[in-house]
Amino acid sequence: MSLAKTSLIISLLGIAILLFLSRTLEPRTIKLADIASSMPEQLVKIEGMVVASKNYEKITVLAVDDGTGKIDAVAYGLENENLTGKNVKIIGKIKEYNKKLEIEAEKIVEK
Repeated sequence: MSLAKTSLIISLLGIAILLFLSRTLEPRTIKLADIASSMPEQLVKIEGMVVASKNYEKITVLAVDDGTGKIDAVAYGLENENLTGKNVKIIGKIKEYNKKLEIEAEKIVEK
C-alpha cells in the first residue's frame, strides 16, 4: 500500500474517532455559582432541582437551583412536560438574554 493511501486511511479513521467522541463525551458539571458572563456559548452540564416552570408557545423556561445559585434553562419541545420539583441534569450553552445569563438546553435528563 502506498504512503498516500495509508495516510488517507489513518486520517479518515482519526476523523471518525473524533466525531464519535464529540457525540458521546459530556462536558464537566459546573456549579451555578461558577457560571459567569465571561463564558458565553460555552457548553456546560448542570444538575439541580427545577423550582419553577413556565410554558410559552414554542419554549419552556425552567428555573433551576443547585444550592449554589439559580439560572433559567430555555428548552424547546417540553410543552407538555412538568418538571417542577424534579431533579434534572441539563447540558446546554450559556447565553445572555436581556442582560441575564441563561442556559439554552440541548439535553435534559430527569435524575
